[in-house]
Amino acid sequence: VNVLSKRDFVNINGTWEAKRDGLMKILSSLPISYSWEIKEKQIDHNLGYAEVVGVLTVISGNIKRRSDGMGICSKMEFNEKVKFTLHNMNARAETRALKRAIETLFGSVINYFVLNYMEAR
Repeated sequence: VNVLSKRDFVNINGTWEAKRDGLMKILSSLPISYSWEIKEKQIDHNLGYAEVVGVLTVISGNIKRRSDGMGICSKMEFNEKVKFTLHNMNARAETRALKRAIETLFGSVINYFVLNYMEAR
């Protein structure tokens, strides 16, 4: 809780979502080890999308947990402010996959922070 700040979250359509930086703070601040492995990666130049599937493994002592995450990014998401490159499209898809895996494993940490600090009255 001391590591996270309100800037690590964003409200999207009435739902608080942890940003990538906040999620990485959760991973790096806990006494755990973790690994992120890309299982599948697909880039379709004709349709203009990238899809990444990865597995996040978290180990704390004798406890080992795994979570899959999938992320997709479309070429249509880019504009004059955010330039389209294959690297940017692939990186965004990978970030989304990792974010989903972290949210699955650490949902209770995220929910605690949101309820007590983002929505506390």
